[in-house]
Amino acid sequence: MLDFSHYKGTLRRLAPPEAFRVTVAEVVDFAGTPSHADKVRQWAETTWEGYAEHHEYIRRWIDDGPDEGRSSKGCE
Repeated sequence: MLDFSHYKGTLRRLAPPEAFRVTVAEVVDFAGTPSHADKVRQWAETTWEGYAEHHEYIRRWIDDGPDEGRSSKGCE
C-alpha cells in the first residue's frame, strides 16, 4: 500500500455519513480470533460504502497524485 500519510494536508475534510453500518466497537471483540480479519474487512468495506458520495474525489486524488500546492477548490 502506498504511504499517503504525509500528504494528508492536501486533502479536504470529508463530511462523514450520518451513521456507519459497522463500527470499530463492533470489531474489537473479535481481536485475536479467527474471525478478526473478516470483521475488519467488513468494517472497511462498509466504511468505504458510507463515503460513496466522495468516491470520485478520493479516486481523483489518488490517480492524480498528491500535490501539496493543489487547492481543494473545484473538488467540493
